[in-house]
Amino acid sequence: MNNNQRASKLTLSVHAGSHGDPRFKGTVTPVFPSTAYDYEDGATTLYPRYFNTPNQKAVVEKLAALENAEDGIIFSSGMAAILTAIFAMMKKGDHAIFQNDLYGGTFHAIVNEMPRYGMEYTLVDGSNPENFKKAIRAETKVIYIETPSNPTLKITDIKAVADIARAHGIITIIDNTFASPVNQNPIDLGIDIVTHSGTKYIGGHSDISCGAVLASASLTKQVWESAIHFGGSLDPNTSWLVERSLKTIVLRVRQQNGNALAIAEFLKSDNRIGRVYYPVLSIIRIIQLPKHKCQEALVECYHLK
Repeated sequence: MNNNQRASKLTLSVHAGSHGDPRFKGTVTPVFPSTAYDYEDGATTLYPRYFNTPNQKAVVEKLAALENAEDGIIFSSGMAAILTAIFAMMKKGDHAIFQNDLYGGTFHAIVNEMPRYGMEYTLVDGSNPENFKKAIRAETKVIYIETPSNPTLKITDIKAVADIARAHGIITIIDNTFASPVNQNPIDLGIDIVTHSGTKYIGGHSDISCGAVLASASLTKQVWESAIHFGGSLDPNTSWLVERSLKTIVLRVRQQNGNALAIAEFLKSDNRIGRVYYPVLSIIRIIQLPKHKCQEALVECYHLK
């Protein structure tokens, strides 16, 4: 990871995790479709449901480098990643706190599934970190946030929530889909587990469904121990497409940042539009930032240095 930390995200998006073709020396990772591998060392076996095949690991290494994480797991969907991460950290009788502005799929999953397993939850207004603190119980094991939220882009103070959780020995999980690892790295701000729906910016071409969990090695292992039972692994062909897509994520997201700001400013200037949901507009208005500084405004809005 030391070499990765010295490289830019543009470099990491291309080279991290892309080991190429060891046999013919090609620059692109081959597709490895096997579900059966030799037991060469007598201890380790590769198997898609174990999340350890070459194509799966290539994606994880690249994403971990972009998120400043030690390790991770690539899943078949964002919801597979999110629910596996939550359930891996909890058991019957445990309690979790969620912000009330969540992606609809996440909201319906926790409302419908957690009670079936004897888990309790509380929904709070995420705009004030003190609301999370007030909701903590003795049995609280997880605080889960999503920022910017889907779809109204509400912002939750990541570091403040992480500090509160850490002071109480609570695991924090974030859905970092809308910011992407280009604009926001929650682990740097104290978050324990980062999740993604890779169907959005990670895939980037509307032809991939995938999800990801990024965390420390120890927390990744804890998630993995549940993941191998739930079976939400990603096939080698789609894993290869994800690795391909990640090579351009920095260029794509930076362009999307600029495009989104231009559209938001255009809509804001039209008196027929009642409200525009784009948090960077508030930052620009408050500090009177020029348009060419939109990327810096986005980074500031997403709590990065």
